[in-house]
Amino acid sequence: MLFKQVSINDVSAITNLWNRNIGHDFPISESLMAQNSFHDENIEQTASIAAWDGNKLVGIIFAKRFKEGYGLGFNKEVGWIQLLLVDKFYRQKGIGTKLLERALNHFKQLGIKKVHLGRDVWHYFPGIPAQYNETIHWFEKKGFIRGDYTDVDLVRHFTEDHSKEKETLKNSDAQFSVLNIKDKDKLLAFLKDAFPGRWEYEAIKYFELGGTGSDYVVYWMNDEIKGFCRMNNEYTPFTGANRNWSLLFQGKSGGIGPLGIHQSARKSGLGLDIVKYAINTLYDRGCRHIVIDWTGLISFYEKVGFKVYKEYVPLSIDL
Repeated sequence: MLFKQVSINDVSAITNLWNRNIGHDFPISESLMAQNSFHDENIEQTASIAAWDGNKLVGIIFAKRFKEGYGLGFNKEVGWIQLLLVDKFYRQKGIGTKLLERALNHFKQLGIKKVHLGRDVWHYFPGIPAQYNETIHWFEKKGFIRGDYTDVDLVRHFTEDHSKEKETLKNSDAQFSVLNIKDKDKLLAFLKDAFPGRWEYEAIKYFELGGTGSDYVVYWMNDEIKGFCRMNNEYTPFTGANRNWSLLFQGKSGGIGPLGIHQSARKSGLGLDIVKYAINTLYDRGCRHIVIDWTGLISFYEKVGFKVYKEYVPLSIDL
């Protein structure tokens, strides 16, 4: 068995490894694999290792820590295992253990204090898919602690006659719009003030990669942005996590989230209204399946027809 650092040249082999093992539940494209695991500047190359049996890729681990600038307050003592996958015909041979040990030892050398499974920037999963009980138990035996909650993905499917029943906003006089690129700085300033950190980072990356603003719904109050909702479809500059599993659907799919309303404007139904506005916008763009990923707000989104679609168990380890 040969263990060596991953290379972009391996992207096809890694995608094939993924799809022949878990592609029935989470089918992935080569472009998504390249985006999330090779184009992300936060990959720890030294700890991202592939296991080869001759010319056959049989195991892979991707490790990350936040390395970019921006001054966004990410905890530099946190690391992520984005993916650990061993071919089903090569399990119980110690391959996964060796890959994990290499990554965790590397993290220790960097001063990382806590490591999460998934939950990384440009992530695939916010934890281990709940149906993979054996995988969850395997990590627990390695010292990972299960969270006392689950995160979920939600989905809503539409029929062709939905246009006859567009979502009605509670605050009919509220000012919502799709963001114009000229208001980019207003959105970034709002996020920096009200939702600093990950959501701000994702918006910065969106514009860096050529985003025009058309994937954000914003709520205006006195010419200031006081709320936002991110949308994703096939034309978004990079694939958002709520479209990770779009290959499962027939027809166009879209995604909603994250979203946030300024504290001063909450408790007036504006949060649900901005979701409704995003739903109507994505439907008008041809999306017939809309996913909301990585949330615990099930009852909130059930109000607009979303149902649980995928479940994930968070696990982490203190080093």
